[in-house]
Amino acid sequence: MPGNARAPFDPGRPYEKHPQVAIRPESFGALAYHYGNRRLVFLKAPALVKVVETLGDFPSAAAAVAAHVPDAQRAAYCQALSGLLASDVIRARLPALPVSRRPGPARQHRPAPDPAAPPGRPPIYRHADTRSHAQAHVRGRAPGAGGRGC
Repeated sequence: MPGNARAPFDPGRPYEKHPQVAIRPESFGALAYHYGNRRLVFLKAPALVKVVETLGDFPSAAAAVAAHVPDAQRAAYCQALSGLLASDVIRARLPALPVSRRPGPARQHRPAPDPAAPPGRPPIYRHADTRSHAQAHVRGRAPGAGGRGC
């Protein structure tokens, strides 16, 4: 079996428009361009465009076709979706996973407190000379350069 073989189109499965596909409406229907494989596909009916754009909103491809296409034409639209699957315009959608716990905001890692540190504010660190780093630079001398500071 070739490495790129995929499952055949099954109208009972959920599908979605491939995220790398852009659809541009036209008078005849639409142009679908796949940015990944650089294929251009003509969607020759406005109802087919509507089905492709809303596939992700339905539990199955058959439900999407039933919502937008008359009964007599549904088999032809399922055949068209099969061709769009082969062209990577649509892809199979994985079923949604049950939401057991929603992730909260990202937690920041805080280091464990130093048991030897006094309670309250953290210590203030200064340079070797008693002036702050900013004061030394304002007066034109880099901190720790030696000599008398003024």
